[in-house]
Amino acid sequence: MNLYSKKLNWKIALALLAFLITGGFLWYSSYISGLTRFRNEQELEKWSLTIVKQAEVVKLTNQTFEQLKTEEQRKAKIWVRATKEFENDLPDYALSTELRDSIKIPLIMLDEHSNYASSFNLSIDENAKGFKDSIAKYIIAWQTLNEPLHLTISGFNYQIIYNNSNKYYALTKKRDSLINSFNEDLSANTGLVPFIFVDSATNNLLATNIKETNLEINSRPIDKMKIFQAANQPIRIDLGGGEIGYIYHDVDPLQQQLLFYPYIQLGIIGLFILIGYLLFSTFRRAEQNQVWAGMAKETAHQLGTPLSSLMAWMELLKEQGVDIKTVQEMNKDVRRLETITERFSKIGSETQLTEANVVEVINSITEYLRNRISTKVVFNLPDQNNITAQMNAPLFEWVVENITKNAVDSMGGKGAITFMVSATASQVQIDISDTGKGIPTGKLKTVFEPGFTTKKRGWGLGLSLAKRIIENYHHGKIFVANSELNKGTTFRILLNQ
Repeated sequence: MNLYSKKLNWKIALALLAFLITGGFLWYSSYISGLTRFRNEQELEKWSLTIVKQAEVVKLTNQTFEQLKTEEQRKAKIWVRATKEFENDLPDYALSTELRDSIKIPLIMLDEHSNYASSFNLSIDENAKGFKDSIAKYIIAWQTLNEPLHLTISGFNYQIIYNNSNKYYALTKKRDSLINSFNEDLSANTGLVPFIFVDSATNNLLATNIKETNLEINSRPIDKMKIFQAANQPIRIDLGGGEIGYIYHDVDPLQQQLLFYPYIQLGIIGLFILIGYLLFSTFRRAEQNQVWAGMAKETAHQLGTPLSSLMAWMELLKEQGVDIKTVQEMNKDVRRLETITERFSKIGSETQLTEANVVEVINSITEYLRNRISTKVVFNLPDQNNITAQMNAPLFEWVVENITKNAVDSMGGKGAITFMVSATASQVQIDISDTGKGIPTGKLKTVFEPGFTTKKRGWGLGLSLAKRIIENYHHGKIFVANSELNKGTTFRILLNQ
């Protein structure tokens, strides 16, 4: 009993230790994951600040270009006013001429019939100006680029269409290069978390560091936006000119892996421990079976020699005229020793099961025990006589004997033992009930373990042997069906028909 109390204490201690180790491992993994998440958030924050600063540069550049475009429109209007001054009667046209010549915006003058009349600062050959096709392409393009201006000279109405200056377009290329560099900086940060940069108005993809083709991303940016928005708050980028962009970013893949890593690792370790436990349990059980079989064979062998001598002495006593009743009682015990020897012999070898009458076997063993236990113990035997099961009768008698003797000890030599037998289509159920002191609930799982006993001088092998006989040799089941303190216990045996 002390052995199993210590075993239970060790199990509790090991379970607590395993819980502490697992909890500590999960806590440390969670701590590492949190630290990684914190560092990623710091890097993302720094990166976002850099992007915002670059966006400010782009915004200011766009604003500058808007101002430059407005300034060139104003210069075009000044050119028209300066040209108109030539119609006035002035003593000096130097100022008007200087103003007009200082403006380098390409202009084309059309007459009231929209025909080419003249041009200024136009970068084409003078001979080519005489061909309508050479000028027409400029007229068509510039009319949609800027709103035309109107000029009246000497009663004739003219339409002035103009383009932006070469300086404006040179700066435009630099601005576009800056914006492209900005987008490339976004895309080049593959070491950061996955993100997409989209236009807020059209949801068109502007940039991404996801290793997928633009076509694949463009086909489903909204899906990506929803996924990333659920993971993190998007970053708003003001690009100027009323253009707003949003950066949607995902959770760091390394962080996600760290979240699942401890569970995967613990699962693998647990699987390894489980496989090892099953293997060692199988080998341990096989070793125990070999020990049981070896001890049983040796016991049967040791009993064989003195048993033969006892049988010879029995015959001698008969010849010497000893009281016949005494000899008969001695003969019963010798036969009992033969049965015990046979039991040990069968445990040590392969057991053959035959069909036997369960009630007759129970009646036989109780009849033997009736004269060897207290007369205050009453046996209530089953009434059925035709229930059979596959069994080895000597071994099954041993099981019934062990359970019955334990019941007698539990009742203190006074009470009733009831046997009930019932059958189904495939099984036979045998219930053995006593009116003893019962088994505590906490000990129900250990009653069949080797060494379990409530007696001061008991070995604790009877029920363990009974379980081995029923389950290993008869391929049945034995368990405590019911037990109440101070009311009794019922053992149930299930055998195959």
